[in-house]
Amino acid sequence: MAANTDLWAKLPDAISEVRASQQKVDDIVAALLDRRRRGDIDRLAEMLDVDRKTIYRWARDLDEGIWPPRRRLS
Repeated sequence: MAANTDLWAKLPDAISEVRASQQKVDDIVAALLDRRRRGDIDRLAEMLDVDRKTIYRWARDLDEGIWPPRRRLS
């Protein structure tokens, strides 16, 4: 097992990678919500493991300029 100092040294890079990945997911979802086709809503709900009501709430938030949504997409 790695020493604590090694783990602390790796943590900032890992956090940066996660944030970059999250931003990419946020951007893709925002683009799909902006187009708002019914099939996209259903597919997003399935892929993100949320209900359609949540997707519609995110779409409303996007319309109101609130993005990323209050609940993270991952």
